[in-house]
Amino acid sequence: MNIILIFTYGVSLKQWDEDSLLDREILLYKKLIDKYGLNFTFITFGTEEDEFYNKLYNNIKIIPVYKHIKKSKYKLIDLVNVMLFSRKLKLLISNPSIIKTNQLTGSVLGVFLKWIFKVPLIVRTGYNLFDFSKYEKRRVAVRLLYFILTQVSLLFSDTYLVTSFVDKNSLERKFFTKKNIKVFPNWVEKINQNTSAPRYSKGVLSVGRLEVQKNYSQLINLISNSDFKLTIIGKGSLENELKLMSKSFNVNLEIIEKIRFNEINSIYQKFKIFISSSSFEGNPKVVLEAMANGCLVIARNNINNREIIVQNENGILYSDEDNLKELIKFYLENEEKRLEIINNAFKYIIKNNTLDHLCKREYQEYLMLSKS
Repeated sequence: MNIILIFTYGVSLKQWDEDSLLDREILLYKKLIDKYGLNFTFITFGTEEDEFYNKLYNNIKIIPVYKHIKKSKYKLIDLVNVMLFSRKLKLLISNPSIIKTNQLTGSVLGVFLKWIFKVPLIVRTGYNLFDFSKYEKRRVAVRLLYFILTQVSLLFSDTYLVTSFVDKNSLERKFFTKKNIKVFPNWVEKINQNTSAPRYSKGVLSVGRLEVQKNYSQLINLISNSDFKLTIIGKGSLENELKLMSKSFNVNLEIIEKIRFNEINSIYQKFKIFISSSSFEGNPKVVLEAMANGCLVIARNNINNREIIVQNENGILYSDEDNLKELIKFYLENEEKRLEIINNAFKYIIKNNTLDHLCKREYQEYLMLSKS
């Protein structure tokens, strides 16, 4: 079985590598190859540099779009060129079984290839792009574009994958669907249930882009004038602003801009407390990873976090009215209660989010579609 995977529009394997995402993003497909003998064709939005990765992975053929066409600096012209290029892909790909997109923005090419190859299409989304565009207060034209893209993808896909029931319910309320929406949550590779190893007594960890969505400025404000050390793994446009703010609010802040996926688990395992301060999320991978590595997760009380966290059972939800410093202090000092919640978090991850579990579900979806 040969699966075509279309990358997010504009994203290349080289970019995955430079952003320290490659090791993680490739894992699902490596496991599908090793366990079920599948073959993949990656259509990336890279240049011939992406072909370097051909030698790293067996059973994966890489086709970089911008090796075959010139990238335009005008997005509309570039998108038209990509669509025209889809016809040439018939000469480069043999006997595909299924087409899958990695994110919604690759779905237009996916729809074209569905027509060309006459095979099923899976549109996978990590978050609801239309809802996010509203939360981010994007221009009306951008919101309309994402609405149309979502509606077209729902109509022409055979399966539309989302990572949360929140997204599924939102799509079914706001769009016309064929009832083809399925929830495949994000996965974690490993679960580390060793809770006896030493962890920082005053350390607090957070992971995410240094952008408005992650709400780090409020987090710094909420833990101001405390003796906690806040470590954030991430990079973004607000780095200098957050550093200046941390000095003004007397917060000991460390920012780690870049870390490889195979190193991040060891970072989680040094901390007792993980904070997710995001205003909105999809199915947050970092929350799941923190839970899988024995951190007690204290997450902002938003609708997506509530889908994962049951208050005081497998994590803690906080709101603006809560005294976050007191919450952190309580769970740093109260080991018995913290370990009780952490053990419940392990059970949640084992039941819902292991890589093996999601790999099996993905393969079963391929089988079902290929026989339909």
